[in-house]
Amino acid sequence: PELLLESLEAELTISLDSEGKDPRGLELVNKTNQFNLNGKVHSEASWRTYARDPGAFLMIVAYEDKFGPLGKIAVLAGHRGRKVRIDTWVMSCRAFSRRIEYRCLEELFTRFDADEIEFDFAATPRNAPMCNFLAEILGRTPDAGCCLTRCTFLERGPKTHHRILEAVNG
Repeated sequence: PELLLESLEAELTISLDSEGKDPRGLELVNKTNQFNLNGKVHSEASWRTYARDPGAFLMIVAYEDKFGPLGKIAVLAGHRGRKVRIDTWVMSCRAFSRRIEYRCLEELFTRFDADEIEFDFAATPRNAPMCNFLAEILGRTPDAGCCLTRCTFLERGPKTHHRILEAVNG
């Protein structure tokens, strides 16, 4: 799979939406079940209030490779600091198997110069792909408030091949 992933010429466009105005972000959060951190949903008002919190981040990720774009496929929202807390994380099932989830974590560690990422994880009847991913990267069954250190991530995370593009504020 390594050569295949490298040959895709994959690009991720990272958008930071400080006002929660991108409707696709909220749509993904409220409709994605399998790769979903905890199953929490938001109203438009609660999403915008969350995004406007000065310590919060709302990151929307779009994917494209040599076969074409998948569009906006992931949303990560949380609070930044030396320890990043992820409150919301979803990714569309059409983006599976491309190591995007690893690249998203790498971006958070780098972008916020974080030493650790804490996950507001809750098992749901449908989020086994998220549970399996976290178990793999953590080396144990995830639970509420589970944490991943930068060191553990660097030891366990596979190589990613995505070029990162920035979209300013959505």
